[in-house]
Amino acid sequence: MISKPNKYSFAFIAASFLFNETLKIAEIYIQDDNWENIEKKIINENILQKNKEATSKRLFAEIKKRLCSLPESLILDFNKFDIITQNQILFFAISKTYRIIFDFINNVIREKYLLFDSELKESDYIQFWNEIEATHPEAEKLTEKSKNKIKSVIFLILKESGIISKEGIIYSSFPNIDFIKHLPDKDFEYLKIFLLSDGDINKYKEEL
Repeated sequence: MISKPNKYSFAFIAASFLFNETLKIAEIYIQDDNWENIEKKIINENILQKNKEATSKRLFAEIKKRLCSLPESLILDFNKFDIITQNQILFFAISKTYRIIFDFINNVIREKYLLFDSELKESDYIQFWNEIEATHPEAEKLTEKSKNKIKSVIFLILKESGIISKEGIIYSSFPNIDFIKHLPDKDFEYLKIFLLSDGDINKYKEEL
């Protein structure tokens, strides 16, 4: 069922996965958890190595939003994990920040995977988007250019996360239990983005 109560945010179209950039900001956060100081450091030292200050500010704001969706303890431990787990944590943060991404994964990709259908087709996304437009006026009002951009960035994020291949083949992922230990109970819903069954999610709960 498509999420309806809250408006969808499409701000992610200004960025994609931002893996390396997130690592840099998380590392600075460990040294100084004052976001205002972090932004100044990023701008003054051009940490993100962008030609325009406005670009650095925009990417910083996006990454900050994602990291702030995580428990602080997870941000502080982010750089201690291996690269696979870091990728999982970032994907988790993105999906938690942007409900449309979570809904697409949970309502379409996960359902297909659990029914042993391992190929994501363009028609799957089209059907999902049509349902969104019927319930979310903010989606219906978008230009075709914006709609295409949203689709493009969602698929890019899915590929960079490893949930789908370049050919559209769907893959599940079992997140690191040491990552899961940081999550409050209310966040366990978001483990569905890894295409876990309800039984698998309950097993994680039992291990904690």
